[in-house]
Amino acid sequence: MLKGEKKLIHMKELKPIRVNDKRYITVKRVVQQIKNNRVFMKYLPEKPAFAGRAFLFNVVNTLDPDYFRVAQGEIDRLRLAKVPVVEEAVVEICPEMQKLLSSFAPMSADRK
Repeated sequence: MLKGEKKLIHMKELKPIRVNDKRYITVKRVVQQIKNNRVFMKYLPEKPAFAGRAFLFNVVNTLDPDYFRVAQGEIDRLRLAKVPVVEEAVVEICPEMQKLLSSFAPMSADRK
């Protein structure tokens, strides 16, 4: 900082964030994405992985408030893509049962 190589963020300007999804939004993944970004690295130490999760995430959130919202949206999209598609179940009814059920249909037509 004294050499003019790094910048700092005043505590009043800091936008803290709490990221609950620790399985997918990890320090390692965030560091991989920001390590070549000069703007982020101006405010972070040379080895941002050792700065601590809260510090790293707060600085990233202050510099780019959409970063974690977009990351969480991408994770949710990937989770939904993995959910197996369930086909609709079809129930076959024998003619005798269908006749019996149709006798009750007029009574239930008035009810919601």
